[in-house]
Amino acid sequence: MIGKVDEVTRADASGAIVDLYAYVHNDPLNLTDPLGLCDNPQGCGGAGSIVNATYQTGGSSVNAAIDAAYQGRFHDQVVNTLADYLRNAGHTVATEAPLNLVQSPDIQARLDVLAQQPQKQITFGVEVKTGEDPTYTLQQRIVYPHVPVGGMVFSPSQKVIPFGFQPGAPLPPIPLYQLCQQGPSIRPQIGPLPTE
Repeated sequence: MIGKVDEVTRADASGAIVDLYAYVHNDPLNLTDPLGLCDNPQGCGGAGSIVNATYQTGGSSVNAAIDAAYQGRFHDQVVNTLADYLRNAGHTVATEAPLNLVQSPDIQARLDVLAQQPQKQITFGVEVKTGEDPTYTLQQRIVYPHVPVGGMVFSPSQKVIPFGFQPGAPLPPIPLYQLCQQGPSIRPQIGPLPTE
């Protein structure tokens, strides 16, 4: 990651960044954990990881996931599985969190999952995309690039209060990720939200 600022960091009470690579056990060259969720020394993707939990659809059978996909509910099932996984791991979680631009409050996007790790005080967002060719709405393409910057987006919703944020107040920088899953039997891919 030479020349690129690490997007998942920890800050002390003064806001100073400390232990930038704690989320991958200080081995960013060999381990991956884009959301900082894994305690697994091998990084994310192994047993107990967010990717594996989503792939297994929360312990339910793949057939149940296939049935949901045929009924048009697969996206919601993936979002709910992810939210349940994060809650069970002790995170504060909100789904469908509205985010508005400070400069143009009428432009709003709804983030699928907003989560915060209590031990590390890291808040992050996840946009879930399902299907063969998932796309972003115009509002998402406008709002999401401003979220990681901080101070440019707010949420009018009470859903942000448990995260220590006030409705209507500009949000701090929040890293965003996307979880893409084409179908119930296909392993999901998770990574930083694309910038274009």
